[in-house]
Amino acid sequence: MTPGTNCPDDRQVARLLARLCDSEADVVYFPVRHHSPACAALLSQWIDRQRPSAVLIEGPSDFNPHLAELRLEHELPIAIYSYFRGEAGNCGAYYPFCEYSPEWSALQHGTRAGAVVRFIDLPWTKVSRDDRSAHRYADAELRRGRYVQALCERMQVEDFDDLWDKLIESHEQLALTDYFQRVHSLCFHIRLWEEDIRSGDQRREAFMAEQIRRTRADVPGRHVRKSRGSACRHRSR
Repeated sequence: MTPGTNCPDDRQVARLLARLCDSEADVVYFPVRHHSPACAALLSQWIDRQRPSAVLIEGPSDFNPHLAELRLEHELPIAIYSYFRGEAGNCGAYYPFCEYSPEWSALQHGTRAGAVVRFIDLPWTKVSRDDRSAHRYADAELRRGRYVQALCERMQVEDFDDLWDKLIESHEQLALTDYFQRVHSLCFHIRLWEEDIRSGDQRREAFMAEQIRRTRADVPGRHVRKSRGSACRHRSR
């Protein structure tokens, strides 16, 4: 099996992964799996230590005026429910949070660090025409694809959950550098091997990239984005 068409060569891949894995860069792309204890713990530690000036999270950007509601004393789990009414009826989706959600860790620890905290994903009303998935933090797409199947066979595990546990969750003292290398490489190659990227995902990524550019212009310091597979920006020292 081979990657999809127009893929970069080995030297380009190494250079791209080195940039993604740089936890000291101006913009740090922190890779996560939704509802991962290991991700949530490492992200919390990183924010507490580096105190970024901005934390940008994959979440509905039209909820930003109401972020203060998520800072109240909630009993987890909770969820944002985004919906609209159209000619074809009602349509809605959940963005769930629990104690081991990296998104929740980013919200709470980013706020305590004094960072600018924002959701940067397209609003649900803009996403739903391409993707009606009601659980916006599900990882269904990570379970499919040629690369995941090939890696599961190579590592002798049954499915993506077992693969993730073997790579990440089963390592109690996993170093941040190892975590970055493993998760960025996994997500990068999943994307590299995909021949067709949904137009909805491309629109979302373009929108989030623009939010990062705007934050860099508006907020001095170094940033982190919680990337899926978050962005944070550090304060200038």
